[in-house]
Amino acid sequence: LCVRATFRTALEWARLMLSLAPEQDPYCIRLMIDQLSLRGRSPESLISITASDALERAWKVPPNLAFSAALAHLRLKNPSKARTALKTAVREYPWLAARLCKELAIEPIPKPVWGKEPTNDFQELLTRLYTPRAKDLWNTTEGTSLLVEICYSFDEPLGDGAEPYWLQEVEELDLARHVIL
Repeated sequence: LCVRATFRTALEWARLMLSLAPEQDPYCIRLMIDQLSLRGRSPESLISITASDALERAWKVPPNLAFSAALAHLRLKNPSKARTALKTAVREYPWLAARLCKELAIEPIPKPVWGKEPTNDFQELLTRLYTPRAKDLWNTTEGTSLLVEICYSFDEPLGDGAEPYWLQEVEELDLARHVIL
């Protein structure tokens, strides 16, 4: 459905698959529903997913949802919430912000996130799944300027993001299903 650019339909199918087992999420729909929501012009659905207490307890907040929630707030014309969400996401996942800046060819890469790299294979996989899919969503004047503004706004040095509080390990079989799909 995404190849045919029917993103709204793809979002509805993803919601259906997610509704079958929302807490277990055997196909790791959580790793792509954010892009489908933004591409399907339904940022409010992404906000409602990230605000769900049950799913937050089950999934915590994966990096893709944390970063895309900021874009969703930006598209809903709420820049203060977008800044707050992105600042929290960059603080929690600085390695994803660094890779996103690199993919967007932001020069120079903001000093607070410069040199931040994923510290394990799981973080590297999440980075490789998110940045190619989402870089065109961030490649707008508003998205890029928000990312640069937030990355430069940190006065204190950021950690390496080795043990993010929000990141929950995903079962390997579920992750393998997602990668194959």
